[in-house]
Amino acid sequence: MTFGFDIDGTITAHPVEMGAIMKALVDAGHQVIVITGALSRMPIPVEERQRQLAELCSHILQLTHYHDIIVCEAETLEGVARLKGKVCGERKVNMIFEDEEDFVRWIRALSVQTACVLVRP
Repeated sequence: MTFGFDIDGTITAHPVEMGAIMKALVDAGHQVIVITGALSRMPIPVEERQRQLAELCSHILQLTHYHDIIVCEAETLEGVARLKGKVCGERKVNMIFEDEEDFVRWIRALSVQTACVLVRP
């Protein structure tokens, strides 16, 4: 199976728990993809996201605990949400952990096979 994880508000809000889930999924042979967003006026390079993940979860999350990072960059938050939905469909993501309700709605609309776990702070 393929699992997706958002960074801001999801991994950042629960680094220990999300890191442990990601590690367990990778250890069990599943694909783990970090799917994050950025506004075009404030682009975030993939390398910066990798550094952020390493700092957040340095005691649990290692670079081997996920397989890919995708930064969905658009001019608006709705555009970012639509891209996340598109990525979930293209990458056949079975489940994504996401903190933004609007993003969850777009993911469900554009990737009907993706179950969404709404993460609360």
